[in-house]
Amino acid sequence: MDSCFNPEMNIRSQIEKIISDVFESLETEYWDEPITGIAAGDDSYYDFLKEHIGEFHWTPAEAFAQKYSDVPDPSELRVMSIVFPQTENTKNLQKQESLFPCENWVTTRGEWEALMGIFCERLERAFAAKGIRSVCPDLLAAMKPMDSDNLGHSSNWSQRHSAYAAGQGTFGLSDGLITRKGIAVRFTSAVVEKELPVDGRVSEDPYGWCIRCGACVRRCPAGAISLEKGHDKAACSEYKDNYVDKHWAKQIKIEGYNFGCGLCQAGVPCSGQPPKQGPVNYRQIQPSDNPQLAQLVRLGLKGYDLDIPGTAYFDLQLDRLYEYYMANPDKRSYFVAVNDRGRVLGGIGVDMFENLHGYAELQKLYVAEDCRGEGIATHLIEMLEKEAVRLGYKGIYIETHSNLQAAKRLYMRMGYRLIERPEYAVHETMDTFFIKELGDNK
Repeated sequence: MDSCFNPEMNIRSQIEKIISDVFESLETEYWDEPITGIAAGDDSYYDFLKEHIGEFHWTPAEAFAQKYSDVPDPSELRVMSIVFPQTENTKNLQKQESLFPCENWVTTRGEWEALMGIFCERLERAFAAKGIRSVCPDLLAAMKPMDSDNLGHSSNWSQRHSAYAAGQGTFGLSDGLITRKGIAVRFTSAVVEKELPVDGRVSEDPYGWCIRCGACVRRCPAGAISLEKGHDKAACSEYKDNYVDKHWAKQIKIEGYNFGCGLCQAGVPCSGQPPKQGPVNYRQIQPSDNPQLAQLVRLGLKGYDLDIPGTAYFDLQLDRLYEYYMANPDKRSYFVAVNDRGRVLGGIGVDMFENLHGYAELQKLYVAEDCRGEGIATHLIEMLEKEAVRLGYKGIYIETHSNLQAAKRLYMRMGYRLIERPEYAVHETMDTFFIKELGDNK
């Protein structure tokens, strides 16, 4: 089965490329490119969901059984949660509204099911072409609305809860999921028969990224959100029913449309990214940091059109950075910046550079987009230089790319010397090189 994949490239990245290609085939103007998280098919969280939501909620194996008669052991399944962020244009239009969602928002919600029907059908075909059996719950005939004793309106498969299990983020007061691309998102998923690295939950607290700022409370025209009780689904639904009759735009068809207000997802701090929370702490990498760091690197490179072979985007060890750096602690180290709710804001690594005696290589310096310009990268480099001296290196070598202009300016400001491409360069894609002698700076 793996013969369909390039063994020299990260399989996770190749899977995400399939998802990206299918998304591009939609040619939609209403959504930004999706991001992906992965949960284990035997994750005990799905047993919890049967208790929390209802016995009717499927486990991954039960969803898989809706399409295939021969279901593998749950440990051989993965749940791929796929998050579609709203565009900046839609969010900007939406935050100007106070009683009824903007036309873009109404359209993206109303046409969502049809769009996901196309997306999921193409995704299943693309996986099949690679020899991967898959099931998209959105395509299953048995998928239907259900009533949960605990949560009210629900279904056989909760996309948001699966996204939480797959490390996509945590819930907010409005019951939406705050992801790395914010809360103004929608979800789909696929259960696949493929052993892939699993993303751990970003926080064992389901509301870990919510700072309870109350912005969504103030944005809700129905008064259906409160700091004390969270989201009142009944009040939310009643408001929507009343205001559809009064405010529906005549130029938008109403037949067959599902409606969502979504005013609480725009004009709030978590609309397009997780909200900033508390002081920044710096420490050595931990095993639980792996999924957040891998996503941080991929998003960072993709933002500069560097999601290409020859960059860290396809590094085989990207999903296991803790294991990689801890395998040789006398020569390697990795530091992360985290906030007080456990969100990884940045990271940096150091490792021996074998092609230049006595020098270390600065590796994988990335900072979350919404946290840049706050001094995090500077502090990480300072920590790394002290660590390099402790490990016995006399200098640091860097391979980077000209697309990363902000990083280039930072390195020069911190005393790194720009050099011509050396004969000992390793990464063919990299075109910008720095070096710095550390001397005696202990």
